[in-house]
Amino acid sequence: MFAVFQRNSITSEDLLLFRHKLFKHGIHVKVFPLQVIKKVLGQLQLEAMLPLFIGHTLIVVSSQAKVKEMLQAARTVPQTLLLGAFIENKLLSQQGVVNYSKLPSKETLQGQLVSTLTTMTSQTSSLLAHHSTHLSRLLEQHSKEDTKSA
Repeated sequence: MFAVFQRNSITSEDLLLFRHKLFKHGIHVKVFPLQVIKKVLGQLQLEAMLPLFIGHTLIVVSSQAKVKEMLQAARTVPQTLLLGAFIENKLLSQQGVVNYSKLPSKETLQGQLVSTLTTMTSQTSSLLAHHSTHLSRLLEQHSKEDTKSA
């Protein structure tokens, strides 16, 4: 995860609080001069993010996509404004990041998939058993009718 925040007149205490809240979740805040950022991003796949680096910016990086935690920490510091992010090889706008944070986790989706597959398997099994049970009842009824008529 690589996010860009605009930094408006933030006090050093608020910035330290912001860094600390993010660091608790394994997210780091970096500040680099614009010349360094432009040179490095020009060489990476993040080149599309170059227009976001105007004025004072903060870079928020993490090895995992911890978007909810990042947004919660950013809400406590109104002097920062999310401009965009690069999450799981996708370039996202501010609204895209908010929408991404509302998605369920991979573990939740895997659990739902397993549940759906299990339900479908049991339904298929019961449908197959239902037809054979129904067929055997019909054959029993037919054989009883044959024995009565004979």
